[in-house]
Amino acid sequence: MLGFKEAFSDCKISLTGQLVEFDHVINEFTLKGTHDGHPKTPTGEIHPSHKKVNLPVCEVWKLWNGKIASIRSYFDAATLMRQIGLID
Repeated sequence: MLGFKEAFSDCKISLTGQLVEFDHVINEFTLKGTHDGHPKTPTGEIHPSHKKVNLPVCEVWKLWNGKIASIRSYFDAATLMRQIGLID
């Protein structure tokens, strides 16, 4: 979620659900913040819109020997783009 911290300097994460099963942790959370940074994307930087974002996110953590081995993050990019004004 480092990219989100760069794009939303005031980002706050609120955990809404969590499931732990053997070597996996599933976290559901809401990311809230103001789009005030310049995130880098494959097509270039997105200039700040200064709009508020309220984005549901799900992460799946794979554990190995008690440490996080990998993290996969899932969110609806269209919802994010709508909230910062890139699409209608």
